[in-house]
Amino acid sequence: MRKIRHNHYTAQLLTGHGNIKSTLHRLKLSDTDLCRCGQKDTVEHIIYNCKEEQAERKKMVEEIATLGTPWPCTLAELSRTTTIVHLTRFAEMVLKKENSQGSKARKHVRKQERRDNTVEAAQAQSKDCECTR
Repeated sequence: MRKIRHNHYTAQLLTGHGNIKSTLHRLKLSDTDLCRCGQKDTVEHIIYNCKEEQAERKKMVEEIATLGTPWPCTLAELSRTTTIVHLTRFAEMVLKKENSQGSKARKHVRKQERRDNTVEAAQAQSKDCECTR
């Protein structure tokens, strides 16, 4: 029996759980379910359609074609022992990029929240001072 090698990026694509906007939006962890390209961000969109992932997809399709697997193929075909390594490479490239961009956005939001909290605290302290006079 051959061991299938995959990682959490592959698992995210195969299950739909992870840094995928439609999932995050459904769980109220994102304000939008849209991809950077403007389409609904789903597993199928990422693997088959997203213009932002065109270069990564092209590489995966070419690698899979050498195995005799026609494109487009199903998720089940992509998860076979012969093709999973190519899906894993694709998932790593795409989701690492997405995580990096999402991380930058989250840092910006947290920084803005800290600023807002500091301003609110200063305003509250100012009101407290006025009340005690």
